[in-house]
Amino acid sequence: MGLPTGPHGVKELVKTRCVNAWSEYSSLKNARSAQGRESYETAAILDGNVLVRQVPTKATTFEEYTTIFHRFVTQALDAADVVVVVFDEPDRMTSAKAEEQARRDLQSKKAAPVMSVDLAASVAPQTDEYDYEAVLRANPHDVMRSRKARPRMFDCICKHSMTLAMSSKQYSTKILVFDGIDPRGASRPYKEAREPCMYSNNEQAKTFLARAPDAPITAEGDLKLTDIESEIQYLRDSKTFFVSIKLVLVCTIDTDSIAIEMMHQSAKNDQRAARRDLREPIKTVLCFREAARKRKGEESEHTPASFACFDMEAVHKSIITLLEAPVGYHRHATTLLASAWSLCGSDFVRLKGMRSDVAFEATSELCKSDDGVKLLKQMEPAWELRRDTNPQLVRSVRASMVQPILQIVENTALRLSMLPRMARSANAMKAVMDCQETTRTLLLRSAWCAVYWSGLQCPNTELRDWGFTNITSRDQTSNEFWPYKS
Repeated sequence: MGLPTGPHGVKELVKTRCVNAWSEYSSLKNARSAQGRESYETAAILDGNVLVRQVPTKATTFEEYTTIFHRFVTQALDAADVVVVVFDEPDRMTSAKAEEQARRDLQSKKAAPVMSVDLAASVAPQTDEYDYEAVLRANPHDVMRSRKARPRMFDCICKHSMTLAMSSKQYSTKILVFDGIDPRGASRPYKEAREPCMYSNNEQAKTFLARAPDAPITAEGDLKLTDIESEIQYLRDSKTFFVSIKLVLVCTIDTDSIAIEMMHQSAKNDQRAARRDLREPIKTVLCFREAARKRKGEESEHTPASFACFDMEAVHKSIITLLEAPVGYHRHATTLLASAWSLCGSDFVRLKGMRSDVAFEATSELCKSDDGVKLLKQMEPAWELRRDTNPQLVRSVRASMVQPILQIVENTALRLSMLPRMARSANAMKAVMDCQETTRTLLLRSAWCAVYWSGLQCPNTELRDWGFTNITSRDQTSNEFWPYKS
């Protein structure tokens, strides 16, 4: 779902503090043109989970639903010759994400009409066992409400979109990839396991983008966006494939991508500094689809939907300048900031009262302090840890990472207490921090977010050590999700 929005949210903070690093465009094609690039130089990576959520409820048939979904895809194909649409892979997802999704499902059920299991099944499929006729009969939105039925519907929608794209003279020569989709769609036998893969019209793209069995697990869409971007960069730099790509448009609405892409930009900058032989880096533009808004003073008139586009290289440069991060510790600073932002409210952790703009100032103060370099260096494990790292070493560095995050939390609480009308937020933070065990849990989860957003999905067996104490198994989670209930 992303980081907090609103006037004190992360996206608004970046818009305000990095004024020259973002612009608004009416289409992805215009965003690409503004960068001085042509479609053959551009790849677009879209969050498919977001796209299906953006189809309006008035689309009640499969035909209506897929027409709108396909329109999103073709808008990207108008901008780029390479389009990759990424989806979650539920069976491989970290149990920490499953916990968050279970909480969200519980909230959705409270708002949904109460009906028997038999009646619900007659309205729309509730399991994976349904065929193409059921797909055509049901309202796709009703199917999407069931997490068990949803993946097969995703497969059907993407298969239909691929068929439409390949039957079009305008798009058939372009590369379209659906990451995390089983191309069999509704034709997959009920008893056969779903096999999500790189479903593409181009065999080379499918082969080169496919993740090796022994590769680090990347199952969540938010992380796939960056993973695919990195793979395109690697394939281009090695002159293996995508050799003409110079621009990547990353499209989503989930604001945690700001933190993830900011950390990724730091990693790219470090790599370029160490490898002068590499080609000019691919420019990343993070594009947020902004919903249509009513015009002031007019009851029925709406401004059209648009894209708020962030040049991540420029955003990163502005953030580092504003933080006054020490030279050689830019990646450390952005990682610590991302951890602090996660505590303001994310899929995995929330410290009530914590505010992203105030946390930003607290991070800046740490960067400029006498102990700044020492504390920043303690964030290094976020990208150095591996799944096979010695458990004893993991315990040591985990405790080390918590220290700078705690300092940000304490500084944020102090700053809030001195701001007008912020006493309530400061007191909410203090109420949580008075419990040492709860504070430790929050800090561990925040440190885990930095590791996870850096690309490492820790084994589910280790999640308890990172503060996810309510997780009991892959398929069973508690209804208590955050250490502090709002």
